[in-house]
Amino acid sequence: MALAMWSVMIAPATQAQPIVLTIELTEYRFSPDQLEVELGEEIRIHLINNGSEGHNFILETYANYDPIIAPGRQANVSFNADTVGTYLMYCTVSGHRALGMEGTFTISRVQTNPPTPVVEVVGLIVVAVIAAVAVVVLLRRRRGSEPQPP
Repeated sequence: MALAMWSVMIAPATQAQPIVLTIELTEYRFSPDQLEVELGEEIRIHLINNGSEGHNFILETYANYDPIIAPGRQANVSFNADTVGTYLMYCTVSGHRALGMEGTFTISRVQTNPPTPVVEVVGLIVVAVIAAVAVVVLLRRRRGSEPQPP
């Protein structure tokens, strides 16, 4: 009896690469000022100060880059987006937030689509057809191996 064998290759686990987001800091805004990522992602925010004044970057709950980023300089903040919600990001340099240097950072649940009944039914039909073909093949082989009358 011959059986078809399926093999599944499992790739070794790899370190997930962070999602890199770039935010430009200028007078008096972040660009972009609205960001969204999925729950569980490793995040690295690359901050570039293209303004003429120093700025900093605060992301509630996740990142406090409090040192001033001088004009023309860059900085990075990294974290795991581990709690669903919308968080404020802003600059705390005197008066900058009031002038509009703020935005939102949203962490959302990963959207998965559950199997539909049609897909489930098709899957069951495919399994039934494969089983029926296997039975037919086995019965034909059994008939072929029986001794023939003289």
